[in-house]
Formats: sequence, structure tokens, C-alpha cells
Amino acid sequence: MPALQLSPGQLVFQRWTGLPLWPCRVLSWDPQNKIDPMQAYVEKTLFDKTEEEKETLYLLVYLGPIAEFGVQEKDSEDLVPWEDVRDALRGAYSETSGRVDYD
Repeated sequence: MPALQLSPGQLVFQRWTGLPLWPCRVLSWDPQNKIDPMQAYVEKTLFDKTEEEKETLYLLVYLGPIAEFGVQEKDSEDLVPWEDVRDALRGAYSETSGRVDYD
């Protein structure tokens, strides 16, 4: 499978066995990038990758009640772009709307 071509700021989903798709966003490898506020919270150790590693990895922020940061291989089949799941997620939401308890 060819590597995804995602840019900083793009939404992507992480696929984990037995769990729903988890939303995350691609961040920049430049620790001085001030465009994305989440960039300020990335642990320094995640930026300490070699240039060769940075070419093969995405730096991600996993979105949830508490933001978590990590890296993922660009050729991973566990990363799913928003465009690939958009219609399925919209359909699932519309099927359950009115029956979901948000409390």
C-alpha cells in the first residue's frame, strides 16, 4: 500500500482492533510551528526523531477528552483518511440520531 500523503492539520482516523475509528490530526515535525495550538503540547521526545524517521512517520494528536500524541508509520494500513470514511460515518450517525444519549 502506498504511503498516505497527508499534510499537517489534516484529519485522519486510527483503526484499532475491537474499537471504533479514533480521530486524530496530523501535526508538523517543526516544533516551532505556531499555526496549530496543539503543537505547543507535543512532548519533546517525539521531536527527537532522525530526519530519516520523520520521512516515514506521521506525528499525530489523538483527539478525545485528553489529547494524546504519538507517531504512526506513513504506510500503516491502520490510518484511514477522512475522505475514505466520511460517508460511512455520516450514515452511521444519521441512523442513530435521536436515539443517542449524550449525557
